[in-house]
Amino acid sequence: MSFDRSRLSIAATILLLLLPVAANALTVDRVTVTGRGESRDMAIVSAERSAVHMVANRYMARDATDEEHQLVIDQVLARSKSYLNAFDILDDRIDEAGITEITAEARVDVDRLVTALRNLNIAVTLLDPGPGQVVEGRR
Repeated sequence: MSFDRSRLSIAATILLLLLPVAANALTVDRVTVTGRGESRDMAIVSAERSAVHMVANRYMARDATDEEHQLVIDQVLARSKSYLNAFDILDDRIDEAGITEITAEARVDVDRLVTALRNLNIAVTLLDPGPGQVVEGRR
C-alpha cells in the first residue's frame, strides 16, 4: 500500500514540475519570406506582413470567404509585428530600380494568430505540427 502511495506521490510531483513548462509553451510556425519596398524599413514591413499572411492562410478553413480574407488583410496584417516571435533577415539587396528586397525567416506565434482569427469569427483548421512548426518556451 505504501509503495503505491509513494509512486503516486512521485508521479504527482513530476506532473506539478512539468505544468509550468506546458503553460509557457509556444507554438510557432517558421516561414521564409521575401519583402520588397522603396526602403529597407518598407521591405521589412512587407516581409513581416507576408509571413503572417502565409501562416494565417494555412490555418483558415478552406472554405473561407473573400470577406474573411479581406478581414485578415484589414485587421490582422495591420498588426503583423505583434504575431512575430522572431524575425531574422537572411539576405538584403537593392535591385537596379532602387527597390530593396529582403529575405527573412520569421517565427509566427500560431496561438496568438489563431486566437485573432477566431475573434474575427473566421473558422480555423488546426493542423498537426509539421516541419515548419516548433514548440518553444515563452520569453
